[in-house]
Parts: sequence; structure tokens; C-alpha cells
Amino acid sequence: MIKNQIQIDFQKCNGCGLCLNACHEHIIELRNGKAEIIRPDFCDGLGDCLSVCPNQAIKIKKTILQPLLAKRFETEESFWPVQLGLVSVTSDTFDHAHLLFAASCTAYVNSIVFQEYQKKHRILIHCPKLESMEYSEKLAQIFTYHIVESITLIRMEVPCCQKLEAAIQKALQIANKKIPFTCYVLSTKGELISC
Repeated sequence: MIKNQIQIDFQKCNGCGLCLNACHEHIIELRNGKAEIIRPDFCDGLGDCLSVCPNQAIKIKKTILQPLLAKRFETEESFWPVQLGLVSVTSDTFDHAHLLFAASCTAYVNSIVFQEYQKKHRILIHCPKLESMEYSEKLAQIFTYHIVESITLIRMEVPCCQKLEAAIQKALQIANKKIPFTCYVLSTKGELISC
């Protein structure tokens, strides 16, 4: 499997450090006055650091994952989870997709359930408590620009998680779309129940 990763040209890097704050994965550090990638395996390949580099020292390169990992992703047809705030509404990954919206902590509460859904869904994660932005407009754009086959939500049994469900419902109204929508709640004991 091929994955996008960033590459830093040390000759062009002036050590300004702007890329450190732009990297959401916090995998870039300044070492000996130059930006250096310390965990390339954690790179999401979205390239938020590219636009802030004044010397164009950062590029995206295609990387082949190790055969064992590549085989796993191909057979399970999985999709790497992406934070809702980072995703582009025009990404073709949403075309004819089954979307899974998951509260950020759900995978930790019941990893078995999450792994089963991960095999067939495009996963967007979000925490309404930690991210104050309400994403119904962004979701409405995704639903408008793409043919989405189905929407599944897995949220926690806490009041703040209800905001994610409300945002999806509002987005469906704004987009005027009737997409099959299933909602599940993970109880405090890790049990999956209908909303």
C-alpha cells in the first residue's frame, strides 16, 4: 500500500520552526537548527506543514508501507481515521462511502466493536467537548458534494457526545439528503446500544 508522507530538504530548511506548530501529529522537531521528522510512521500525509514553510523545504513523497502492514490494510479494506476538523469536504474518499462518525474515545472503550466497523467504513472522529466548533455546515457540504451510501454514528453515553448526533441530523436537513443513518451509544460499561 502506498501512503503519503512529508520529506524535509535540509539544504532549504532555515530552522524557522513554523512547521512544528502546523503539524497536528507533533512529529517534527528542531535538531541542530533544522526541522527533522522524528516519527515518519505517524505522518498523516495531509501536508499542513507545507503551506507554512517559507523556503519550500517540505515536500510530499509517496512511501510504500511494509508488506505485512500493506497486506492487512488491503484485506480489511480499512481507512485510517481522520479528525473531522482536518478533512477536506471535496476529498474523493467520500464518494459512495459508508461513513462512520465516532467520538474520539470510543475506540478505547470498546476496541473490538470499533475494529469491526473500521473494516467497511470511512472513519471521521470528533470530540464535541474538546473541539468547540459545530460541524453541521461542513458535514452538509460533504453530504451535498458526494453520494454517501450510509452514515453510522458511535458516540459515548455522556451528554457532550449528543452534540455530534445533533450536528449530523442538522447537516442532513441543511443538505436536504435522506441518507440511511444509524446511531449507537457505547455505555459506560462498553456495551453498544441503539440511540
